[in-house]
Amino acid sequence: MKFYIFLGFILCIGFELKAQEDFRVKANDAIEQLISNYNTARENKDEPLLRSLFLIDVDQLVSSGEWRKGIEDAVEGMKKSSSNNPGTRKLSIENIRYLNQQNAIVDTKYDIIGENGVERNMWSTFVVVMTTEGWKIAAIRNMLPSQ
Repeated sequence: MKFYIFLGFILCIGFELKAQEDFRVKANDAIEQLISNYNTARENKDEPLLRSLFLIDVDQLVSSGEWRKGIEDAVEGMKKSSSNNPGTRKLSIENIRYLNQQNAIVDTKYDIIGENGVERNMWSTFVVVMTTEGWKIAAIRNMLPSQ
């Protein structure tokens, strides 16, 4: 009898681990697409796409110290930033950490290669939230490491 209880316990653990693995694979793919869409929206100055990626109360703290609160402030600030800092933007996901199945922290390398060839190498952290519409960006933190 103890053997069957033990076997049942082991099987339950195995099924739970498999379910978590399946969740992470699907969620990672969706979050990677979200960050890719964000990068595409910034590169192409696609405001409707950009807006579709955010929660209405999104906030962004940028490397200059400016804190953009709410979708209107964030989108306007991003448009100005793209105009003031023209160039090619590239985000590369370094790590995704799940707080639970509805919230994750995404750490990325954020590189801007200016039209003049000057490269800015920064870090961005995204807080993403699962909604009824899929994963959305709730917050962005941009950091420029000191030289």
